[in-house]
Amino acid sequence: MFLPSLTAALLAMSQAPALPPYRVDHQGDEAWLVDPQGHRFIANGVCCVNPGQTKAEWTPLNPGYSGSHHYKDDRDWAKDTASRLKSWGFNTIGAWSEHPQFEAAGLYQTPVLHLLAAGIPWLDPWDPAIVDEVRKVAKPQIERYRGVSGTFGYFSDNELGWWQAMLWEFAGKYKAEGPGRKRWVQFLRQTFPTWKDLLLEFDPEGADSFDSLQKAGRLYLKPGSLGARTVRKWIEQVADRYYQVCKQVIQEYHPGALYLGDRYIALYFPEVVRAAGRHCDVVSSNMNADWADGGFPPFYLPGLYQLAKRPIMVTEFYASAMENRSGNLNDSAEFPTVKTQAQRNALFRKQAEYLLATPYVVGVHWFQYYDEPTHGRGDGENFNMGLVDIENRPYKGLVAAARRSLATSKRRNAEPGRAQGIPFIRPSDGRNMQLWNREVAARTQTLGDPRGDAFISWNEQGLYLGFYWNEDVMEPFYRDGRVPDSDLATIKITVDSKKEIVATVGGAQPVKLEGANLLFHKLGVRNQVVARISPDRLGRGLFAAGQKVSYRIEMETRSRMYPLAWQGEAILLPAKR
Repeated sequence: MFLPSLTAALLAMSQAPALPPYRVDHQGDEAWLVDPQGHRFIANGVCCVNPGQTKAEWTPLNPGYSGSHHYKDDRDWAKDTASRLKSWGFNTIGAWSEHPQFEAAGLYQTPVLHLLAAGIPWLDPWDPAIVDEVRKVAKPQIERYRGVSGTFGYFSDNELGWWQAMLWEFAGKYKAEGPGRKRWVQFLRQTFPTWKDLLLEFDPEGADSFDSLQKAGRLYLKPGSLGARTVRKWIEQVADRYYQVCKQVIQEYHPGALYLGDRYIALYFPEVVRAAGRHCDVVSSNMNADWADGGFPPFYLPGLYQLAKRPIMVTEFYASAMENRSGNLNDSAEFPTVKTQAQRNALFRKQAEYLLATPYVVGVHWFQYYDEPTHGRGDGENFNMGLVDIENRPYKGLVAAARRSLATSKRRNAEPGRAQGIPFIRPSDGRNMQLWNREVAARTQTLGDPRGDAFISWNEQGLYLGFYWNEDVMEPFYRDGRVPDSDLATIKITVDSKKEIVATVGGAQPVKLEGANLLFHKLGVRNQVVARISPDRLGRGLFAAGQKVSYRIEMETRSRMYPLAWQGEAILLPAKR
């Protein structure tokens, strides 16, 4: 009697319809992930959920987290860790984790495949040999993960950077007559009617015609030209091919899995994001708060969503405190760092609640499960980023903050209306944008792709203008390895239709300002500049609440890569008491 019953049961199981795959429900500006049972969810995750250092790797000279010191085996470690995470409000195991260890834990899974190991997108992404390498990298990983319960999608990479100068240089290194090189030269032929037209924007090396460029040679930017905008168009083609290949390979080995993007490095390039939106189910980005109060640039998330037209997953956010039990000094990079654990708890709440309230965000992942080693991991990074310390002890205040924020956050409108007024700032706080009311001070962009923010505040001493924007490393675009003065970033400010105030940013004199006082600058890939314009410069008396100010701000990033503008009229708001 037993055997026929078992056979019938197995036959019934084999004939039962398969559960539908995970999917994205995206209606208007609101989006959710949906599991096979039809339940909507947001992937609240944690990165680096793994046992840490092995017994052999652990050393008292640089102690780090080691599950082997606290559990009898990895199975025991995974069971307790999963129980902890669920009790703290998390439902997802993020990147760099031991996903198979959580097979039966009832948690969602989002592995990262690191397809960069195949050379894509830097090597010719149209070369069939490169595509085969992508398959070789992806196949064993996906075969390992696809059977793990809760694996709903994959990240193709982490923090590729998408550095434009490098991608342009690599195009010039594609093999002669290869598919990528043919495509590159064809793109240039379509862009420029003649080689003479190309020479107006580029300075060639090793080629003197389209035909010779088909075999070898590279192109440098010509100073003063708009060649960087041609580069942008090419980068979008490379990105489109990258996302197309990654999507195809993921679907080959795990049909129905979601493609979750490649986790941008807390900055993005608009042309890359547009390409991602054509192929990814979700576009992902790590987000490093640019001020120690946990504030993100106002343009970032709305701009990412506007460009991708896809739901967003925030795949890393962070906060560290100088007061910590692991001995972390938090000084190897620039991540949001505060003095006390109580302040760190507040940073978690501020960031998590802002991200979770954004209706098109479908995942928020904390970095990371445990603190980094006392004196830094292999690359020197040494931050108190953990939910637990290196001795496996939870930071009780932090996990309580997580439990509360992840359970109670409510979604808001996709694009809350920015206040039309200009907020008051105390003179003593003027140079430090962290002390500004940045949400109110931020101006609405009126021209160009989202790449930065302009802020305006005021007091009796004048108007305070703050700028935050992202740029690429542009030096390799030029033959002599430096950005010429003609191609430095520029900011033009017109207030009350008065004479333009001009700033050039970069070069031998980092910020050169004509007609305003420079208060602060911080330059690199992420840039900040703060300046004050006095009332007499504008031919008016002391500023006062209720007055109207009209403004137009025009910016061009280095090499004229991205033109931006903000324009409007606003009332000076009274000081808050």
